[in-house]
Amino acid sequence: MVIGAARFVVSGLYELVGGTALEHAGAIVGLVLAGVALYSALATEVEDVQGETKLPLGRRALAAEALSGPFERQLERIEHEAGVRQQL
Repeated sequence: MVIGAARFVVSGLYELVGGTALEHAGAIVGLVLAGVALYSALATEVEDVQGETKLPLGRRALAAEALSGPFERQLERIEHEAGVRQQL
């Protein structure tokens, strides 16, 4: 998300100010963004197929526990999630 925001900022500055330095910076940030997107897509696909994390994605706290914790622990807060309601 941060790299995507940086790409928009650099592109916006290029549109306002112009100059080849900003144009090249926007291209470099765009290539980095594409690389990060491809890596995260590959890492999640490998994780989905093999059932375990092979490539690190930087998950912390609740996100890491959602994949590796016991099923009962994952369901503890489900009644507070969006779209979950009491039985009618």
